[in-house]
Amino acid sequence: MTPSIDFAAHEWNDWRWQLKHAARSVNDLIALGLISSEDSAYSDQLATRYKTLISPYYLSLIDPHNPQCPIRKQALPSIEELKDVKGELSDPIGDQIYSPTPIIVHRYPDRALLFPTFECPMYCRYCFRKETLNDSSIRLHKALPDALKYINNHPQIQEVILSGGDPLMLSDDKLKRLMIQVINAGVRRIRIHSRMVVTLPQRITHNLGSIFEELSSEVHLMMVTHFNHPKELTEDSCHALKTMRDSGVSLLNQSVLLKGVNDHVHTLKKLSHQLINNSVFPYYLHHPDLTKGTQHFRLSISEGLQLYKKLRGQISGYLIPRYVIEIPRGGGKVEVDSSAVQKGDKYGEWWLESPLTGERYPYIDLTHLNSNDCPEGESHDS
Repeated sequence: MTPSIDFAAHEWNDWRWQLKHAARSVNDLIALGLISSEDSAYSDQLATRYKTLISPYYLSLIDPHNPQCPIRKQALPSIEELKDVKGELSDPIGDQIYSPTPIIVHRYPDRALLFPTFECPMYCRYCFRKETLNDSSIRLHKALPDALKYINNHPQIQEVILSGGDPLMLSDDKLKRLMIQVINAGVRRIRIHSRMVVTLPQRITHNLGSIFEELSSEVHLMMVTHFNHPKELTEDSCHALKTMRDSGVSLLNQSVLLKGVNDHVHTLKKLSHQLINNSVFPYYLHHPDLTKGTQHFRLSISEGLQLYKKLRGQISGYLIPRYVIEIPRGGGKVEVDSSAVQKGDKYGEWWLESPLTGERYPYIDLTHLNSNDCPEGESHDS
């Protein structure tokens, strides 16, 4: 499906044109025929709580005849997001605890996150920063000096991860200047976390590739893409991957395990195969975070483990992403299929061991209230 917008071919391939003509409200989606007018009743509430932005390109991937389309579920706002679930968090992974400056998160010793922007080419409905992205815009020219000073004063930081938002929302000139300043701060590796290749591949231009090629002689450049489903690996996105690969950028992928989107072995297997066919190595498979407004995407840990164990018997070891979960409130990231994740005595209770401190954190699996994996004879409220 192509959205009912008049355009010329050169406009379609212009990422700025794509952003200018993006759908930014439930009413825009109703006008495009992607959401029924009956759903307009919740549009004001959703617009107030969470942003909406979807490029014409990504909208074109939606199957309008399939209400279960995996692209639709990731992109279109849902009334399910308005449900308040006890235990969900505004800052589920505890970024704020480790933020020495407004745009730096320094959780692990040898690497730090740097947020040049909170803007995105699309606001994914499952995003763990759903509420942060509603914050005011970052004034990079004011925030960056303190961030660079912090990196300079901490020589153990060997890698800076540009995240957000999406760092590729910056113009080519701003992105290049930022990366040069980070390199000059003594960093040896720059990792860019971006969903742009998935939702707006037109952004990966020849000029951007030239910038990456120039800087890759000074620093190891990595791009972590964010493909969740094989349908997202289109001719356009594969071309964008080739541009980056030819520019000397190492390519990895992280996915989120999402109920109704990719919670099938066949889907994950196909995704890994298509990624490696484009020289992208599967890196992480994230268990959904306890983010507000995302309960409808969440599987239980038990369900995730069962799926992951089946996947391990289906594909080569180097194609299997690490299945990880973020310990809420800043405990760090642990592999679900490891001794660091242990079932508790009560149904829905787990214990997660922090890789940072060795401390054990209690974790309540919020899906246990509606899950079918309760052992026989064990009460949901035991």
